[in-house]
Amino acid sequence: MTPSSVRNVVASVDPDEFREVFLRGGWKLAERTYGVSTAVLMQLIVKAGGAALLEERRALQRCGRKAGPRLGHISGQAEG
Repeated sequence: MTPSSVRNVVASVDPDEFREVFLRGGWKLAERTYGVSTAVLMQLIVKAGGAALLEERRALQRCGRKAGPRLGHISGQAEG
């Protein structure tokens, strides 16, 4: 990937969307979702919050939880 195409990819990804993907599934999901190299993922992490994003992901992992709503098994409504 050329430097200009890396800049285009980084610029085209919505930071809020990337943040949600990263918090939900970490590095692997982000890599599969965006299909980019490690260097580009690192730039996207910086753009979406940097160290604070990484710490939030670690905190979710420590709690054994994934970010985002969970589906209710009986009611069909989303749980917090």
